Amino acid sequence: MIDTVIFDFDGVIADSGAIFAETLEEILGREPFTDAEIKEMRHSTPLGMMKMLGIKKWQVPRIAAKGKKA
Repeated sequence: MIDTVIFDFDGVIADSGAIFAETLEEILGREPFTDAEIKEMRHSTPLGMMKMLGIKKWQVPRIAAKGKKA
C-alpha cells in the first residue's frame, strides 16, 4: 500500500507531470488533456489551474479525497 505520493511540479526530482495529468483526468472524469492544456498547467499556479479546469474552492476537498483513492 502506498502511504505517500510526492508530485514534483518543476521536474527537478522526477518528471511526474504525466502521472499527475493522468490521475487528474481520472479524478475529473474527463478526456485526456491536450498538449496545450498541459503546457498551460505547467506554467500556472494552483489557483490558475483550478480556474482553467472550472474547479471551485469548495470542490477541492472532494477532489483530494478521490485522489487519495485513485
